[in-house]
Amino acid sequence: MKAWLDRRPFFREGHIWHGLQLALSVVLAYAVSRSFGLPEAHWAVMSALIVSRADASATLGAGWQRLAATLGGALVGLAGAGLVHVHVGTAESVTLVLVVILCFATADRIGWRSSAITALIVMTAAGRPEVSPLTVAGLRTLEIAVGAGAAMLMAWLAYRLSVTARPLAVISALLRQLATQAETAVDADATARESNGVALRAALRRLGEMVHGAAPASQQRKLLLLTMRLAQDVGWLARQASTAAPDRRADTRAATAAAAVALRAAANRLDGASETPAVVIAALGSQAGDAWRADAFLTLQDDLRKLMHLSAAVGRGDQGSTFTVT
Repeated sequence: MKAWLDRRPFFREGHIWHGLQLALSVVLAYAVSRSFGLPEAHWAVMSALIVSRADASATLGAGWQRLAATLGGALVGLAGAGLVHVHVGTAESVTLVLVVILCFATADRIGWRSSAITALIVMTAAGRPEVSPLTVAGLRTLEIAVGAGAAMLMAWLAYRLSVTARPLAVISALLRQLATQAETAVDADATARESNGVALRAALRRLGEMVHGAAPASQQRKLLLLTMRLAQDVGWLARQASTAAPDRRADTRAATAAAAVALRAAANRLDGASETPAVVIAALGSQAGDAWRADAFLTLQDDLRKLMHLSAAVGRGDQGSTFTVT
């Protein structure tokens, strides 16, 4: 059974836990809505789906922006329903004008695009004979707030309970895998390279999810993108090292071992170790013995220095949220 599960990325890469977080957000939104006797609990569920991402860090990364957009759209929809209620315009004309304005205003802001959807949900409240459209719009606004709040609460709990939801922990794990890739570049056989490649691709997908969830101009997003560039540095270095001439293998092996030491030192620093990796990173410059090595090792050295500087600015993930919303 374990072998069967290991062959399926959904289980091997932890996606089942991300799916569980998303499912619990939906269940919580529905349960709270029903417990308060709100008549249309499915709008709370839809709101939770709009705000949620299966990954906790992605939900939190731009979650506050999506939450603000969702609630802002609900309030705009509620205001529009009020205009219709006092006969400023027809339901169709007011809805069209407000939704078009929201679409135009949020066209280049991915995190805010849910505002138009939410406003449309609120303003399509036809009402029942005994309940006015304005009342239905108000209830839908409340249901949307319940769903958005449930999604953020579950994301926050998942983030606090899981170390792997924290960016610096994910980056540290990737650096260790990159160290193994560099260290074994000269001697690893095809099977070992493929095994390490599978792990690296999984880690990079995880990093990509975090990039997608991070606020566009945040320090965290810059750090994640820099880490992805560093993975390209090591990949190119490893490919060049694997084709080294036989008489240069010992020299190349020593150079890639130095790169592995620097990568692990950087990972240790991200994990909270007191050691300073500056010395071993600086030593990478001495490995630039020929053209390709000068390019590879000096680029790796530069990106590792930037990574250490930027990670200090972001701060340790287990000391509080590293997410910055702009």
